[in-house]
Formats: sequence, C-alpha cells, structure tokens
Amino acid sequence: MNTKDRIYSAAMEMFGRYGYQGVKIDALVKKAKVNKTTFYYYFESKHEIFEMIMRDRLTDFKNKLTDRLSVCVNDEETADAMIDIMFSRDLQEVQLFSREILEGGENLSDELFSMMFEIVDIQAAALAKGSLTDHSFLLYMLIGVSDFYLSLGTFKQTWDKKNTGRHTSLVVNFDETHLRNKLKTVIMNELTRRG
Repeated sequence: MNTKDRIYSAAMEMFGRYGYQGVKIDALVKKAKVNKTTFYYYFESKHEIFEMIMRDRLTDFKNKLTDRLSVCVNDEETADAMIDIMFSRDLQEVQLFSREILEGGENLSDELFSMMFEIVDIQAAALAKGSLTDHSFLLYMLIGVSDFYLSLGTFKQTWDKKNTGRHTSLVVNFDETHLRNKLKTVIMNELTRRG
C-alpha cells in the first residue's frame, strides 16, 4: 500500500470510529505511520481527506445501487437487490455515515448532502416503481436494520469480552440469512397488501 493509500485507510477507519470532530491530525498521522509534512503533501486539510472519503464511498455505493436496481423487473427482485446492497456494505462505511448523520451532518458539504439525497431518491424510486406507494417506512426500516446488523459484529465481540455469564438470544443467535428473509417477507407483505 502506498503512502497516500495508508493515510486514506487510516483516516477512513478513524472517521468511522471517532467522527470528523474526534479525529486529530496528530493521531491520524501516527495511525498512518507518516509525519505531518507527508500528510500535507497529499492532502490540504483534514476536511479535504474527509470529503474525499465520503465522496468516494457515496459514489461507489450509488454505482452499486444503480447497477443492481437497473436489472430488477419486479417487486421481489427489487426487494432482494435492496437487501443485498444494504447488507454488502462494510462496517467502516456504516460507522462513517451513521456517525455523521447522528451528529447532524455539520461536517458534510452541500455536495455530499446532495449525493446522500440522490441515493435515498434512487432507493425510494426503486420501491415506488412497483406496487408500493408509501415506501419511506420500508426504506428507513431497511437502512436501520441493516446498519444495526452490520454493527452487531463489533458489539458481539465487546459483549463476549464483558459478558459475565449472562445470555441473550439477541446477541448470540443473530443470523444474517434469517434477518434477510424476515426483511424480504415484510417488504413483500407490504407490497402485496398495497398491490
């Protein structure tokens, strides 16, 4: 991995874990194993690398979404595609976007907000293309459940370290296939009910 990629990778991880405000250049360069001069050779500022990471991730997600949804011919394929796309994201991406949304998006430029709204519009249009007219509930349910599930792996590791013998099926028996099937059932039931 070249120097610029090392800085980018370290920044991606740190922004996801600590948010934009929580990342300091000193800690970032230490994580990337470079000095400040090297950082500033590649990036003008912390905000520049943050914008680049967000733009890259949003562009990649939008392209995957558009490509996958463009071949869907019915509600069931659309539901499967939406579920697959949401569950194919990596934890760093989920943390990055979730943290910025939870913090009110103060660090997001107008361009990034526009990109995020465009992605939501693409998802909403895919759901609305079928027999579903009130698609916002299903879209937000899908985002919330997939974000929670993808974050659960990290939570389970912490749970296992701190668990003092307590048991909960929520943490121990959380199965992705089962969850995907439940989501599809809810979406298809809603589509059928409205159709």
